[in-house]
Amino acid sequence: MLEHLFDRFETYFLTEYTDDEFRAIAVQRLKNEGIQDQELALYIANSVLRGLGRKSFRDCIRIARKSKTMQGVDGDGPDTKEVWSKVNSVVLIFHACCSY
Repeated sequence: MLEHLFDRFETYFLTEYTDDEFRAIAVQRLKNEGIQDQELALYIANSVLRGLGRKSFRDCIRIARKSKTMQGVDGDGPDTKEVWSKVNSVVLIFHACCSY
């Protein structure tokens, strides 16, 4: 960022969520998205943590909107394969553009 713009912003340094905090918030957020099955919501959160290696609520929501079963989350359905592919593509593009 340009140096002369820094005086217009405040900087906050936040700690990253722990895995347990991420899971708890993701389950609650997915409940708001219509996933009432807490076991499925937790499964989605764990899949994002394990499969993507990051804590992204947006990815949880994308997957939840396409997958209504644990089998769907694992990529057994064509819709879920498409979602995982898009999520991974976005990550690759971000890293290619924004790596320092």
